[in-house]
Amino acid sequence: MDSILELDRADARAIKDIVTANKDLFVSSAAALFDDCFNLLLSQGAKPEAFHLLKSLSDPANAQADALNQLYNALLAVCTHVFKANLRGGEELAPVLDDLGLPRAKQAEVQAVFQQSYLKRTEQLQSVYDDEQASMTTAYSKKHPLNLAVQDETLQAGNARIVDVEWRIMYQLSSKNLNKVFAPRFQITLVTLSAGAFHTGGAREVSEWSGKRDYMRMKRVQFECGHTELAHLLHKIKGACNALETYIKP
Repeated sequence: MDSILELDRADARAIKDIVTANKDLFVSSAAALFDDCFNLLLSQGAKPEAFHLLKSLSDPANAQADALNQLYNALLAVCTHVFKANLRGGEELAPVLDDLGLPRAKQAEVQAVFQQSYLKRTEQLQSVYDDEQASMTTAYSKKHPLNLAVQDETLQAGNARIVDVEWRIMYQLSSKNLNKVFAPRFQITLVTLSAGAFHTGGAREVSEWSGKRDYMRMKRVQFECGHTELAHLLHKIKGACNALETYIKP
């Protein structure tokens, strides 16, 4: 796998260790995981509901959320290097699946995803630039709009991209400070996608650049705020939206 995808050996070993540690979940969800990862990389503006398993990452009742998050990060690295190495056929992907320990009986499902969610969409990306007529007549997915930025062969993202937002309201039922009892608090969770090293994570700017390490990683950022703080945040975001609209209006 490391030679085919030009992965650093330490990173390839780390990916295999994660897959091995979560073998049952990987085997049962391989097709859905690869489909989500390819669509995360090649689409922009897709709703979380458009993905198979992404929404379950923020589900507090999901006991497998941590394991699933690890598998997402590992397979995002694999899928990014599939793109960077420009794999063009199932016979090139097969050794990678073998190296990950995926049984042959399950590989057919992943190969079908590879054809539909990766090869077909990368051809659409190419036609946008190379064939004007084809780009006007091709039927594009509305669930997963193409992200034209990935046509850049380095597949870099200086800043993280938000792919999901979750929120919860929490009430404090008991406290020594009576003025805080029943005061609502908001818990916000942002799921982001950014380029960076597999071990250290983070945006590309805070990790040493390398063509073999510049791939995508999923992160969850969680914070709490009160009503006043949330209103202030919404005010700032609304101001940014209004400023953007002044630029996009004809």
